[in-house]
Amino acid sequence: MRYDLETSLLDTWRAMEKLVELGLCKHIGLSNFNSQQIISICDNAQIQPAVLQVESHPYFQQEPLFTLCKSKNIVCTAYSPLGSGASFGGNTVVSNPVLAGIGAASNRSAAQVALSWQVERGIVVIPKSVKEERIYQNNVCVEEFGMKLSDADMANIRALDENTRGANGWGGPMVERNGSTRPRDELHPNYPFNKDDPTVF
Repeated sequence: MRYDLETSLLDTWRAMEKLVELGLCKHIGLSNFNSQQIISICDNAQIQPAVLQVESHPYFQQEPLFTLCKSKNIVCTAYSPLGSGASFGGNTVVSNPVLAGIGAASNRSAAQVALSWQVERGIVVIPKSVKEERIYQNNVCVEEFGMKLSDADMANIRALDENTRGANGWGGPMVERNGSTRPRDELHPNYPFNKDDPTVF
Protein backbone atom coordinates (compact mmCIF):
# COMPACT_ATOMS: atom_id res chain seq x y z
CA MET A 1 0.00 0.00 0.00
CA ARG A 2 1.38 3.40 -1.01
CA TYR A 3 -0.15 6.56 0.45
CA ASP A 4 -0.29 10.08 -0.89
CA LEU A 5 1.17 11.98 2.07
CA GLU A 6 1.29 15.39 0.41
CA THR A 7 -2.30 16.07 -0.69
CA SER A 8 -4.33 17.36 2.25
CA LEU A 9 -7.96 16.55 2.90
CA LEU A 10 -8.81 20.19 2.26
CA ASP A 11 -7.02 20.13 -1.11
CA THR A 12 -9.07 17.08 -2.04
CA TRP A 13 -12.25 18.83 -0.92
CA ARG A 14 -11.45 21.88 -3.04
CA ALA A 15 -10.99 19.63 -6.05
CA MET A 16 -14.42 18.15 -5.34
CA GLU A 17 -15.90 21.65 -5.09
CA LYS A 18 -14.64 22.29 -8.62
CA LEU A 19 -16.63 19.28 -9.81
CA VAL A 20 -19.78 20.93 -8.49
CA GLU A 21 -18.84 24.24 -10.07
CA LEU A 22 -18.32 22.48 -13.42
CA GLY A 23 -21.73 20.83 -13.16
CA LEU A 24 -20.26 17.33 -13.02
CA CYS A 25 -22.07 16.56 -9.76
CA LYS A 26 -24.71 18.22 -7.63
CA HIS A 27 -23.58 17.43 -4.09
CA ILE A 28 -20.40 16.29 -2.38
CA GLY A 29 -19.90 14.66 0.98
CA LEU A 30 -17.62 12.87 3.40
CA SER A 31 -17.07 9.31 4.55
CA ASN A 32 -15.26 8.05 7.65
CA PHE A 33 -14.30 11.54 8.82
CA ASN A 34 -13.94 12.24 12.53
CA SER A 35 -15.26 15.33 14.31
CA GLN A 36 -12.07 17.38 13.94
CA GLN A 37 -11.81 16.58 10.23
CA ILE A 38 -15.45 17.52 9.65
CA ILE A 39 -15.03 20.84 11.45
CA SER A 40 -11.87 21.60 9.48
CA ILE A 41 -13.63 21.00 6.16
CA CYS A 42 -16.71 23.00 7.16
CA ASP A 43 -14.64 25.92 8.42
CA ASN A 44 -12.68 26.15 5.17
CA ALA A 45 -15.16 25.00 2.52
CA GLN A 46 -16.90 27.12 -0.08
CA ILE A 47 -19.44 24.32 -0.54
CA GLN A 48 -20.50 22.61 2.66
CA PRO A 49 -20.63 18.80 2.86
CA ALA A 50 -24.08 17.42 2.06
CA VAL A 51 -23.64 14.06 3.75
CA LEU A 52 -21.41 12.03 6.05
CA GLN A 53 -21.33 8.26 5.73
CA VAL A 54 -20.00 6.29 8.71
CA GLU A 55 -20.49 2.98 10.46
CA SER A 56 -23.45 3.02 12.84
CA HIS A 57 -25.55 0.32 14.47
CA PRO A 58 -27.06 -0.26 17.93
CA TYR A 59 -23.68 -1.26 19.38
CA PHE A 60 -21.93 1.77 17.85
CA GLN A 61 -24.45 4.58 17.78
CA GLN A 62 -22.21 7.58 16.98
CA GLU A 63 -24.58 10.04 18.68
CA PRO A 64 -21.96 12.79 19.33
CA LEU A 65 -20.82 12.67 15.70
CA PHE A 66 -24.39 12.75 14.38
CA THR A 67 -25.25 15.64 16.69
CA LEU A 68 -22.30 17.60 15.30
CA CYS A 69 -23.40 16.86 11.74
CA LYS A 70 -26.99 17.88 12.40
CA SER A 71 -25.74 21.20 13.78
CA LYS A 72 -24.03 21.75 10.43
CA ASN A 73 -26.98 20.52 8.32
CA ILE A 74 -25.05 17.46 7.16
CA VAL A 75 -27.20 14.41 6.43
CA CYS A 76 -25.86 11.26 8.11
CA THR A 77 -25.83 7.88 6.45
CA ALA A 78 -25.20 4.65 8.36
CA TYR A 79 -23.30 1.90 6.66
CA SER A 80 -23.21 -1.50 8.39
CA PRO A 81 -26.49 -0.64 10.16
CA LEU A 82 -26.83 -4.33 11.04
CA GLY A 83 -23.26 -4.63 12.33
CA SER A 84 -21.94 -6.70 9.41
CA GLY A 85 -22.18 -9.87 11.47
CA ALA A 86 -19.86 -8.71 14.23
CA SER A 87 -20.64 -10.15 17.67
CA PHE A 88 -20.93 -7.96 20.75
CA GLY A 89 -21.40 -9.65 24.11
CA GLY A 90 -22.22 -12.89 22.35
CA ASN A 91 -24.90 -11.40 20.10
CA THR A 92 -24.95 -9.91 16.65
CA VAL A 93 -27.33 -7.06 15.89
CA VAL A 94 -29.70 -9.41 14.12
CA SER A 95 -29.73 -11.87 17.05
CA ASN A 96 -29.95 -9.31 19.84
CA PRO A 97 -32.72 -10.30 22.28
CA VAL A 98 -33.68 -6.69 23.07
CA LEU A 99 -34.20 -5.88 19.39
CA ALA A 100 -35.98 -9.19 18.83
CA GLY A 101 -38.29 -8.51 21.78
CA ILE A 102 -39.20 -5.08 20.44
CA GLY A 103 -39.88 -6.53 17.01
CA ALA A 104 -42.00 -9.41 18.29
CA ALA A 105 -44.81 -7.04 19.22
CA SER A 106 -45.17 -6.03 15.54
CA ASN A 107 -44.13 -9.31 13.92
CA ARG A 108 -40.85 -7.75 12.81
CA SER A 109 -37.27 -9.00 13.01
CA ALA A 110 -34.44 -7.61 15.11
CA ALA A 111 -32.89 -6.36 11.87
CA GLN A 112 -36.02 -4.41 10.97
CA VAL A 113 -36.06 -2.86 14.44
CA ALA A 114 -32.41 -1.81 14.09
CA LEU A 115 -33.18 -0.13 10.76
CA SER A 116 -36.32 1.54 12.11
CA TRP A 117 -34.33 2.90 15.04
CA GLN A 118 -31.96 4.63 12.61
CA VAL A 119 -34.89 6.06 10.63
CA GLU A 120 -36.40 7.34 13.88
CA ARG A 121 -33.11 9.13 14.59
CA GLY A 122 -33.18 10.76 11.16
CA ILE A 123 -30.32 8.63 9.84
CA VAL A 124 -30.26 7.32 6.26
CA VAL A 125 -29.60 3.57 6.22
CA ILE A 126 -27.96 1.49 3.51
CA PRO A 127 -28.27 -2.15 4.60
CA LYS A 128 -26.53 -4.70 2.42
CA SER A 129 -27.99 -8.04 1.42
CA VAL A 130 -27.79 -10.37 -1.56
CA LYS A 131 -31.00 -12.19 -0.59
CA GLU A 132 -34.17 -10.95 -2.28
CA GLU A 133 -36.34 -11.69 0.77
CA ARG A 134 -34.14 -9.63 3.08
CA ILE A 135 -33.89 -6.78 0.59
CA TYR A 136 -37.70 -6.73 0.52
CA GLN A 137 -37.91 -6.85 4.34
CA ASN A 138 -35.45 -3.99 4.68
CA ASN A 139 -37.40 -1.88 2.21
CA VAL A 140 -40.72 -2.60 3.92
CA CYS A 141 -39.14 -1.70 7.24
CA VAL A 142 -37.99 1.72 6.10
CA GLU A 143 -41.20 2.55 4.21
CA GLU A 144 -43.79 1.07 6.57
CA PHE A 145 -42.27 0.35 9.97
CA GLY A 146 -39.86 3.23 10.44
CA MET A 147 -40.82 6.08 12.78
CA LYS A 148 -43.06 3.80 14.88
CA LEU A 149 -40.83 2.93 17.82
CA SER A 150 -41.95 4.11 21.24
CA ASP A 151 -39.85 6.27 23.55
CA ALA A 152 -39.30 3.18 25.72
CA ASP A 153 -38.12 1.20 22.68
CA MET A 154 -35.71 3.98 21.74
CA ALA A 155 -34.35 4.11 25.30
CA ASN A 156 -33.84 0.34 25.38
CA ILE A 157 -31.93 0.48 22.11
CA ARG A 158 -29.81 3.42 23.32
CA ALA A 159 -28.79 1.24 26.28
CA LEU A 160 -27.17 -1.24 23.86
CA ASP A 161 -24.47 1.23 22.84
CA GLU A 162 -20.97 -0.09 23.54
CA ASN A 163 -19.19 2.57 21.46
CA THR A 164 -17.52 -0.30 19.63
CA ARG A 165 -16.91 -0.61 15.93
CA GLY A 166 -17.53 -3.85 14.09
CA ALA A 167 -14.69 -6.08 12.95
CA ASN A 168 -14.43 -4.28 9.60
CA GLY A 169 -15.19 -0.79 10.85
CA TRP A 170 -11.68 0.57 11.07
CA GLY A 171 -11.39 1.88 7.54
CA GLY A 172 -9.85 -1.02 5.72
CA PRO A 173 -8.78 -4.60 6.31
CA MET A 174 -6.90 -5.76 9.37
CA VAL A 175 -3.27 -6.81 9.06
CA GLU A 176 -0.59 -8.34 11.28
CA ARG A 177 1.72 -5.65 12.63
CA ASN A 178 4.23 -6.01 15.48
CA GLY A 179 2.66 -9.25 16.64
CA SER A 180 -0.93 -8.07 16.78
CA THR A 181 -3.84 -7.57 14.41
CA ARG A 182 -4.15 -3.90 13.56
CA PRO A 183 -6.07 -1.73 11.07
CA ARG A 184 -4.07 -1.57 7.86
CA ASP A 185 -4.38 2.20 7.43
CA GLU A 186 -3.85 3.41 11.00
CA LEU A 187 -0.35 4.73 10.24
CA HIS A 188 -1.66 7.25 7.73
CA PRO A 189 -1.58 10.81 9.18
CA ASN A 190 -5.25 11.34 8.24
CA TYR A 191 -6.45 8.07 9.75
CA PRO A 192 -9.67 9.19 11.48
CA PHE A 193 -10.24 6.58 14.19
CA ASN A 194 -8.21 7.17 17.35
CA LYS A 195 -9.60 5.35 20.35
CA ASP A 196 -6.97 6.93 22.61
CA ASP A 197 -8.18 10.53 22.16
CA PRO A 198 -11.60 11.07 23.77
CA THR A 199 -11.87 14.57 22.29
CA VAL A 200 -12.12 13.14 18.78
CA PHE A 201 -15.25 11.22 17.86
